Amino acid sequence: MFQKIKDFLRLRRKPKRPPQETLQKMARRYNKNISYDVQKNFSVVNEENNFSATVNENISDDVQENFSVVHEENNFSEPANENVINVKNIYDWQKIFDKLNNLNGFEEFLNSNNFSWVKIRIDRVRQELEKMQTPENFDDEDLNFNLAKKIKSVAIIMLEIFSDCNKSTNLDEITKQKLNNLVENYLTALGIEKKFFSAGDAFNDWAELSMERSFLTVSTNDRNLHNKIKDVEIQPHVIFYISDVGEVDKFIFGGMCSVYKFKEG
Repeated sequence: MFQKIKDFLRLRRKPKRPPQETLQKMARRYNKNISYDVQKNFSVVNEENNFSATVNENISDDVQENFSVVHEENNFSEPANENVINVKNIYDWQKIFDKLNNLNGFEEFLNSNNFSWVKIRIDRVRQELEKMQTPENFDDEDLNFNLAKKIKSVAIIMLEIFSDCNKSTNLDEITKQKLNNLVENYLTALGIEKKFFSAGDAFNDWAELSMERSFLTVSTNDRNLHNKIKDVEIQPHVIFYISDVGEVDKFIFGGMCSVYKFKEG
């Protein structure tokens, strides 16, 4: 059974060489969400995206008819070429690195606003960037994958600023808008896109994105509201990159919403 699953994935991805990894490593490398609609909803999801990972290589033949792959069915539109990470040389690398280091807007904001919680996070971004080193080999097949991971780490810190800003009761609307615009402009410059959801949308569409700790539940006695989104705090974000097999792949992260769950009484 395990061999059949490996053969199935090989046909979908057409890798340059036959994969020798376990299902968990394959999920990490190819950024797939592999779900089995059987028993306890066995799933393997991309652990590099801060997703949960469950691995059981002793898969019974009972799952054969229920095997499914969920990957590019998340209704993301084709990204613009400039939003796909594809580093080929030092110039491509430097261009992205310069965008990551462009924190001028935040520095100007902090010069006129003494918000320690913003400064702490900008300092964390700088610490992340200080760890980055210019690649020695631009032919490294994992270069784009690793760079996308680093950008995701920085983006998550930025989204913390966005979240704390909107939760704060001590900020006026003008200040909130300034901070939100700074975060939005920074992420947009890096080519990070969003998947938009609204109150009342089906939660199943959100759940298919497989973002860890991405929702809170709200009890309701209205059956019609069950499994519908109540509100969205942060929209899901996506980073596109060229994988080691030359195809566009993606990291999905950062979303947070609340969802209705029916409860009698």
